[in-house]
Amino acid sequence: CCDKRLWTHIDLSRCRALSPQALSAIIKRQPVTLDLSWTPVSKKQIAWLIHHLPSLKDLIMSGCSSLCVSALSTQSCPGLRILDLSWAVGVKDSQIKDLIVQPGSESRSRLRGLLTLRLAGLDVNDSTLKMIVRHMPSLRRLDLPVHQPAHCNRLQYSQHTQTTQSF
Repeated sequence: CCDKRLWTHIDLSRCRALSPQALSAIIKRQPVTLDLSWTPVSKKQIAWLIHHLPSLKDLIMSGCSSLCVSALSTQSCPGLRILDLSWAVGVKDSQIKDLIVQPGSESRSRLRGLLTLRLAGLDVNDSTLKMIVRHMPSLRRLDLPVHQPAHCNRLQYSQHTQTTQSF
């Protein structure tokens, strides 16, 4: 039961809480994908998980609180390939910017290797979208809020990189 190949994906979505034993079990199994959607997780727990899961590639935090999401701003996550923040409660545009770029280091992105970023249900403005494009060169998929279709009219895709270039 402790063979790591059996635990590449751990789904803890909609759990009531994460106990210290659950956190230790997650770390012991070293998942590649961790789904914490709609689970009340503290900022401290997220920071601890990110720090102890160097092989984590996919982090799903749909419906989590802004405080929980803010823990990502304290960690560098260059190994993440998919980050899902869809419908995260209370997440503001400024918090997304802090997550992308380290304050005081405008040239370094915490999420530079990210391939997919899901922001459905969040309020994202043009300046944040430009920052995403500028600081996430590997990004291949960006899920935007449905209620802001005007953004889609300003996106231009590069034929060479297949990523968003300008607005």
